[in-house]
Amino acid sequence: MFFRTYDDCQKPGESFEQPNFQVTSGRKHGEYDKLDLDGLICPGVLVSGDDIIIGNTAAVTSNTAIGESTL
Repeated sequence: MFFRTYDDCQKPGESFEQPNFQVTSGRKHGEYDKLDLDGLICPGVLVSGDDIIIGNTAAVTSNTAIGESTL
């Protein structure tokens, strides 16, 4: 067993939340079931390599197609 810490911060237009898969696209492969409503995994929960620990969502702008990046 080992411990690791992660950090992230919300940028404008982003939210930490449990993603609604019916309206969310472009999500990463992994298990989202351990996320709490605030989009963060609860402290002390045992996780595996496939678990998503931060649910960070962002709105897609009308001039950016899904899967494209802006430079």
